[in-house]
Amino acid sequence: MFVSDPKEVGVAAVPVICHIEVAAAERHIRRGRNIALLKKAIAEHDADPCLQYYLGVEWLGLGRFKLAIDAFQKALRQFSPAQIIFRSPTVRHLIQCYKNDGQLDAALCLCLEESQQYPEYSDLFFDAGVLFELKKEYSIAIKWFQEAVCLGAPPIVFFHTDGTEGYLANYHLGYCAEKIGLHKEAAAYYEAALNNARNYYYPLYPLILLQLAQRSAEEVMQYLNERGYFAIPEVSERLAELFWSAGLPDTGQRCLANTEMQQKTGWELRTRCQLYGGDIAGALQSMEQMRLNAFELPLEMQADEIAALLMQGRFEEVRGRLWELWRRPEGRDAFRAMFCLYKRLCDNTLLSLANREAAVVLLNLAGRCLRAQTRDFQQQERLAAVIRAIREILASEVETLTLLISDLSEKEQDVKRNLEYTCTALRGLCR
Repeated sequence: MFVSDPKEVGVAAVPVICHIEVAAAERHIRRGRNIALLKKAIAEHDADPCLQYYLGVEWLGLGRFKLAIDAFQKALRQFSPAQIIFRSPTVRHLIQCYKNDGQLDAALCLCLEESQQYPEYSDLFFDAGVLFELKKEYSIAIKWFQEAVCLGAPPIVFFHTDGTEGYLANYHLGYCAEKIGLHKEAAAYYEAALNNARNYYYPLYPLILLQLAQRSAEEVMQYLNERGYFAIPEVSERLAELFWSAGLPDTGQRCLANTEMQQKTGWELRTRCQLYGGDIAGALQSMEQMRLNAFELPLEMQADEIAALLMQGRFEEVRGRLWELWRRPEGRDAFRAMFCLYKRLCDNTLLSLANREAAVVLLNLAGRCLRAQTRDFQQQERLAAVIRAIREILASEVETLTLLISDLSEKEQDVKRNLEYTCTALRGLCR
């Protein structure tokens, strides 16, 4: 629409166009409608590459990569090098389609050709780096990612993905450097990625694992605090989850110390870290608070709660929680598992688990208990008693004994892998 008087243009009191999210099924219907219209238009104006481009976009949205490739290839042949506004997204989408269709070499050839055509287009260098990374050619990938960083953001006329010249490239640089044993360089790249975008927290996980192999958990916490990561609630939760995964629930608990929980997942994470970080009373209080907030405890957490009450010798309360489990149809296996544990710890009775699913509940509980970090000697004894009782229950039957042996073998392999990583590969020590 042409506006004759620019003074008439202002800020509307209400949205002129309001976009709302639609269900996937509705989006598919709309794409099907668009494809039918585009095919009709192409039949009448087959010399217009824009129509082929938009047809490719619709097929890409539907995940029909071969059809999208055909449309993008036709469009690319028709666009001239000067038509950057349309040609650059056509190239990027075609690379994506080749990659998703498993045609990595075709995608790489396109990157090489187009990067010569547009040497300032950093996105192409990033795409090539990703492709070499997928092919596990990490040293070559590093060179392409480094070039993307050196180039910086491309001119505004190019179709650009934010971060391909910054935090995304640095994250991939860190990953590739780590893969070939350049751990100091990897840490520097991960830090650069975090500095490029503070809310992009994915590099935190590998960075902290690298640091934990060289520093104490306390030093790592100080490092994170100095950089203000605990001031971002979402990042604090991810950090707590990270330390939990690394076997440091007490440190994970500290990550959430000043974070106000809003979502159920946050409450679950805090409670788990409290319980296995040594604050059993605090964990039980958090579970009660979750109930007051109308959050239903997941089955795993109900098992944790029963284990916590058993460790405190509160057997009467355990019976009430067991009946809560029984009243949940999906909780019968968990009930059987925790009832057997209750009987073993309460009056030394050894009951049959009767099914594999109940055994898995106990194995998972034992795994969480093995993660526990507490300086309280009595709590250590109580945790050991729970683990010992679980192993006695599992060892009493042939089927569950086999499951226990398999679980122990898997844990042994995990320990070996961790030792290999932290003592050999990461620190550069000889075998």
